[in-house]
Amino acid sequence: MSKMSELSYDIETLLADGVHPTMIAKTLGVDLPSVYDVLEQLECLDEEQALADMPDLPLSDAELNEMADYYGYQKEEYCEFDR
Repeated sequence: MSKMSELSYDIETLLADGVHPTMIAKTLGVDLPSVYDVLEQLECLDEEQALADMPDLPLSDAELNEMADYYGYQKEEYCEFDR
């Protein structure tokens, strides 16, 4: 594993454990923008997965609410996704 891949993995692990980005930067000795870059990549992956999981068929309000709850979005935010 390359040094950068290992660092990204360490950052991801700490973020998943709920460690604040500032503390991660301090602990790993990296600049704060590097931590936020990894965080942004993870958020983009989550949104891409939400879009990929969204069915092509029209959804009922109950189905839309269930999917929004699953991904942690408000119903209005989930409706705004474009395919």
